[in-house]
Amino acid sequence: VLNFWASWCGPCRLEAPVLERVWRDYDASGVVFVGVAHNDVPSRAQGFVDDYGITFLNGLDTTGEIAPSYGVTAVPETFIIDEEGIVRAYHRGAIVSDRVFVSMITKALGDPP
Repeated sequence: VLNFWASWCGPCRLEAPVLERVWRDYDASGVVFVGVAHNDVPSRAQGFVDDYGITFLNGLDTTGEIAPSYGVTAVPETFIIDEEGIVRAYHRGAIVSDRVFVSMITKALGDPP
């Protein structure tokens, strides 16, 4: 799961708790979650991670160079990518439902944890 977000993004604030809860459900299953703070300031991005108790991997793209390679035009955007690197599902906008997010992952990758 690859999620582009930013501390300055209102919808990202709605989505963060959903991502963290679902990540905790999938943690032992081998599904990897990676967040990318897009065009963000390091201290603000870290504050966002701390505020929402995010424990999955996150990186910082201060220059916005990573997002264009995925066609990201706005945040949040989420990609479900299989082991071969093929994008199996895509969601533009905030994912605000655990059930919807689990359904996306399950359809793209298989059984839930």
